[in-house]
Amino acid sequence: MRQGIITFPGNGDAYPWVVERHGHFETELRDYISRERPEIDLNPIFDSVENLLSYMPNPENYNRNYRNSTNREDIVKDGANLQMVGLLYGRVQSGKTIASICLTALAADNGYRNIIVLTSNVELLHVQTMLDFKENLSNVKVLGEPTTNSLSDYSTRLNRLDNETICVITGKKNPTSLKSIEKVVSDKRGLLPTLIIDDEGDQASLNIGKDDKNSEIYQTISDIRSSIGLHCYITVTATPFANLQLDPNKEKELYPEIIQSLSPGEGYTGADVFFKTHKNQVWRNVPEEEKDSLKFYSDNSNFEETPFGLKNAVIYHLLTCRVRKLFNIRGEHSMLLNVHKDKKSHMIIKNNLESFLNYLSETCKIGSDRWSEIEKIARRAYEDLRNTFKPLQGVSLDLRSELYQSLSAGNLSIQMINADNPNPPKYGGDFRSTFLIGQTKLGRGLRIRGLVTTYFLYTPKIANMDSYSQACRFFGYRERILPFMRIFSPEITIRRWQHIRVMEKYTYDYLESLSMGSFDGLISLGRPLMLLQNKLKSARKVKGQTDSELSSPIDNVIWHMSEIPVGKNHDFEGIRED
Repeated sequence: MRQGIITFPGNGDAYPWVVERHGHFETELRDYISRERPEIDLNPIFDSVENLLSYMPNPENYNRNYRNSTNREDIVKDGANLQMVGLLYGRVQSGKTIASICLTALAADNGYRNIIVLTSNVELLHVQTMLDFKENLSNVKVLGEPTTNSLSDYSTRLNRLDNETICVITGKKNPTSLKSIEKVVSDKRGLLPTLIIDDEGDQASLNIGKDDKNSEIYQTISDIRSSIGLHCYITVTATPFANLQLDPNKEKELYPEIIQSLSPGEGYTGADVFFKTHKNQVWRNVPEEEKDSLKFYSDNSNFEETPFGLKNAVIYHLLTCRVRKLFNIRGEHSMLLNVHKDKKSHMIIKNNLESFLNYLSETCKIGSDRWSEIEKIARRAYEDLRNTFKPLQGVSLDLRSELYQSLSAGNLSIQMINADNPNPPKYGGDFRSTFLIGQTKLGRGLRIRGLVTTYFLYTPKIANMDSYSQACRFFGYRERILPFMRIFSPEITIRRWQHIRVMEKYTYDYLESLSMGSFDGLISLGRPLMLLQNKLKSARKVKGQTDSELSSPIDNVIWHMSEIPVGKNHDFEGIRED
């Protein structure tokens, strides 16, 4: 049994078939990555997706029986018996998109002809994913998203492709986009072997309908699958907790029959780094009540009205940018401000930030008598940076001059990313600071380049574990800038992230260790004890989940933890040891 794959009961037994390796599409992708992104090691990624694909339907079954057939009813009926659901589980910002692209290349080399990629309903994330596929798979026809205004032309282009052409269709997970996809694949092209990749498959796809009515997105995805032949459906996510709670006896459509874990590559900085080994290095405490002071702003606001934690974070960020220039450490230099959900608050925070930056600029000018007001903050920030960036030790800087230069015209960019401002972030390049303000659209799935400073005050009374984990946009391959990175947030936020880290670690390790087996349900507890302590729940409730009274193999994991975060609001002394 190969490492990292688990089978569960479902619509049929999964037997691995021999996946052809190093074919045309895999070779082309490897050549491109070796030229453009040589730091990425594709070998473990291809090994993982090969393992997953070998348990999906073999396109040879289609080729053997239906290559020359036009009997749609027979193909779709037989395809219903061959379809499979898999889950690709990787860490936040660990390379799941490139893994999906590798899976696409491997599927193309082995007979799959249609690739449908379902993305978040956020347009900038859809565009990000579509461009990733276009950039990395230049020899594949990436058609993008069909729209209601272009369905006829889209269908014509799709059906003109010969059966050997690999076609990628992308679409957002909203009813309009999904119904458009259903229409364009309901013709002859949909009879070819199809791979469906559900990016962030724990979001929107699951059934949140009430009573006996299915939710519209869930139902439309089911309709797409019912209209095509042989296919596999792969959920890709870093937070599979809602999926893992599905009961195979209740949820037939999306229950993951196969789970493949995806190990992060070398240099990945994730929860273990930020909330365990380097927690004291990166975390700076901010009072939780500071977020309330950011709800109010007037044109007459002065220095004292800017919250203390925000002053510290901004001054630290600006000085760090200058130090990177001094040591020629190139790259984007971004700060994320995630405080409130509503758009009005985003504008207030933007105004507050602009006011403070203007004040700093005036204060740092020669002749200003207000420098002493921020000198202590600047010196404390500089000493903080010296403690983690060792080359700075013994180096003295004119902090006033450095701050002033960092504030000069052209070196700053402030952007809100929300429903009113949905465009992707624009970065200024080397040694220029980008400030990004938002909440939902700066969370799940978005890659933030050069994220050095995070100011995170979003603390709902009850938080979904999956959404809170996805908010960690500072995860990723950031070893090079790790000595500069800081998270300014309240203690409750760090406690929650610590508890999430423990839950993720044991879920991930447990899945890795399982050999092939059969059991009903994976996680039966909707709100495991450890998550309740910090007002967290594992995921939102959806239809088809296991009942809380069912036994579950992972229950033992919860009760055999050795790494329980210390805090005043937990009660785990009795379960620290086996």
